[in-house]
Amino acid sequence: MEKDKTQSSKWPLIFCLGAAIGAVMFLLIYGVNILDPTRDAWLLNYQGDGTQHYIGWEFFRKSQWHFPIGLTDGLIDEQPISIIFTDSIPLLAVFFKLLSPMLPETFQYMGIWGLFSFAMQGGISSLILLRITKNPAFSLIGCIVYIVCPPVLQRMYGHEALAGQWVILIAILSWVCQNRQWKFKASPIILWALNGIIAVSIHMYFVPMIYFIMMGYFITDFIANKKILRPILCFVSTTASTLLTMYVLGAFYGSSSYAAGGLGVYSSNFNTFFNGDNNSKFIKAMNKFDGQGEGFAYLGLGVILGGALAIMLIVIKSEKKGLIRTFKDLPKTKRAAVIGASLIFVITFLYAASPKGTLNARVIYEIKLPEIVAARLSIFRATGRFSWIAEYIIYTSVMYVISRIPGKKSVIFAIVLLTSVQLLDLKDIMKARNYNDRVMETYASKLVDPKWDEIGKKADEILFAPLPESYLVRTDLFYEFGEYADEYDLDLSCFAVARGEYANLSKIADEKLDSMINGTADENIIVVFFDEKDVPKKNKNIKIYDMDDFLVATNF
Repeated sequence: MEKDKTQSSKWPLIFCLGAAIGAVMFLLIYGVNILDPTRDAWLLNYQGDGTQHYIGWEFFRKSQWHFPIGLTDGLIDEQPISIIFTDSIPLLAVFFKLLSPMLPETFQYMGIWGLFSFAMQGGISSLILLRITKNPAFSLIGCIVYIVCPPVLQRMYGHEALAGQWVILIAILSWVCQNRQWKFKASPIILWALNGIIAVSIHMYFVPMIYFIMMGYFITDFIANKKILRPILCFVSTTASTLLTMYVLGAFYGSSSYAAGGLGVYSSNFNTFFNGDNNSKFIKAMNKFDGQGEGFAYLGLGVILGGALAIMLIVIKSEKKGLIRTFKDLPKTKRAAVIGASLIFVITFLYAASPKGTLNARVIYEIKLPEIVAARLSIFRATGRFSWIAEYIIYTSVMYVISRIPGKKSVIFAIVLLTSVQLLDLKDIMKARNYNDRVMETYASKLVDPKWDEIGKKADEILFAPLPESYLVRTDLFYEFGEYADEYDLDLSCFAVARGEYANLSKIADEKLDSMINGTADENIIVVFFDEKDVPKKNKNIKIYDMDDFLVATNF
């Protein structure tokens, strides 16, 4: 009990130091210019997910306040849609919308988010390491490995919400602290409830991830402490807080479909932990299938070598007694932790690879799922992302074993060596992520014809027609005209959102196009065509324009 209190007194300092290390690492990798909130050209020039997230924020910022508070106007046919579905980091979107009157006209928070995420990644991982190793120096050196975790570097920037993997680490911290002597017995219940709120507020994919980790918490709590009520209360509190947060942010508003195609495509390859995929200085890229970049979970050479050392240490320690006997001799809490971590590792990794297991360019197995099961799993179709949980379990397990090397100097030498090799291996990807030059660029819209300004001032809405089944067909149109619509305060008939009823939106788009052609439209509309063959023949009710290689029509 006294030892636990002594360690707890160090937590604020270790967290702050770990966070500082994370912040410094961010600035060294991404540069300082990215923190300028008035520079948004790098997001608009990206023409990818980052553009989607930024434009989603721009529309949310200028929307009227609704309840639920996360609803955004003007993105999909005058129907409000939740900020959740533009992946614009709802927590920051709501916070900065409250401050909007005091903010400059151009304001992006993605740079601030990156700095904050790296700081949290460093602070929380240092607490995890302090909890399992009781070694402050080890914790502060080892947290660097978590900070430069390859999936974090991959996602920041490009899908910056998913780079906030400190959300996963908070759940792991909640797990490793389950036997801590809490001052208030309800603390674990409250902590897990906060996990749910945070997960929804950052990105919906983190929600099932924290439930997987919570499963590990339940397993170890039951085996070690024979507790049933506490896990049940943690589950109830987390579910309640998660659903409430989803409701407040508007996740249940409207009739959007939560399922999407791609189940089995956006998965993990069985080689993912060892596949540097052109991000490693020493390990060559291995074959994988298209779409499996979503399941990127490369460990890094430092952790791979650290894992080999950890296995060797375990074998040496169990040489006399045998592995099974050594496991049985562990204290009950540690046995429970090993069982829980092993089960969650296997479950999450197999789920990440599901429903089609692949190794390099070969399909090992394929599970034919019933249609109703496949539909439910398609809500989180990018199963490969769940390999991140397994990756962090490996990180934490390796750190734990290495921290048990005899001799304090030997332990510090080992973690310094592991971290140094990790940084050297990831040197090229970190160098490639420097955004200083990109942030200093200017945004040049493709819409340069003076006519755009003339029709933009008269229009009420931009209509994409005929609308394809997926926004992925021509994302350039959505991004280019999304920014144009924001500038001229126009509504969009459709936009690139995570979950959209494109069949219904397509039907509405066709009806509006027909009303324009018939001269019965009650709004001034700009129609953007995806293909030349879709442009109507000469009609007295509409004007056709070919401007900057875009084919458009207006009814005014």
